[in-house]
Amino acid sequence: MIYFLLRTGHLIEAVQYLQTAAVSSAFQTLEPSFPAYLKAYATSQNRSLPRHLLDRLHVEFNQRIRYYKSDEDDPFKFALYKLIGRCDVQKRAMPPKVVATSEDYLWVQLVLAREEETIGEIWGLNDIARGVVKAGRTAWDRSGQRPEGYFLVLILVGEYERVPEFSERD
Repeated sequence: MIYFLLRTGHLIEAVQYLQTAAVSSAFQTLEPSFPAYLKAYATSQNRSLPRHLLDRLHVEFNQRIRYYKSDEDDPFKFALYKLIGRCDVQKRAMPPKVVATSEDYLWVQLVLAREEETIGEIWGLNDIARGVVKAGRTAWDRSGQRPEGYFLVLILVGEYERVPEFSERD
C-alpha cells in the first residue's frame, strides 16, 4: 500500500497510513527505522534524506535488502528502500511485480534521477535519455500501434531534438 501511495504522489498519505496503529506495530517489528525514512523523504523539498538517515538506510539496504530473492522477499520493500534512499542506482532493475509496465519503468527511472552526486552515484536525466534512445521505439510501442508513446517518452526525458527525426521516419 505504501509503495502505491508513493507511486501516485500521495507521500503525506503514505506517512499517515504508516502511522496508523496496526501498520505502525507491524513496521516496528519488521523495519523499525523505515517510518522515519519515509517521513523525512515526504517532507523534504528535494525528495532526499538528511545524510545521517541516508547512511543508516544504506546500511540496512546493504545488510538485509540488497540481495532480493523473488520467492522469499517483499518486492515492494526492496523498491521503497531503493527509491527513497537511491540505493545502488547503477543497478536500476526492479522486481517484475513492481515494474509491470513501461510507464512503471519510466517512473522509477525519473524518481531515481538526480543531477547532483549522492553517495558517489550520479544518475541524471541524460542517463535516462541515453537508455530510452538505446532501447528505441519498440521498447515503448511493442505492438507498433501507438507511436505517440515513444514520442511522449522522448519529450519526457528531454530529447526534444529527436522528436522531428522520429516524426520524419514514421
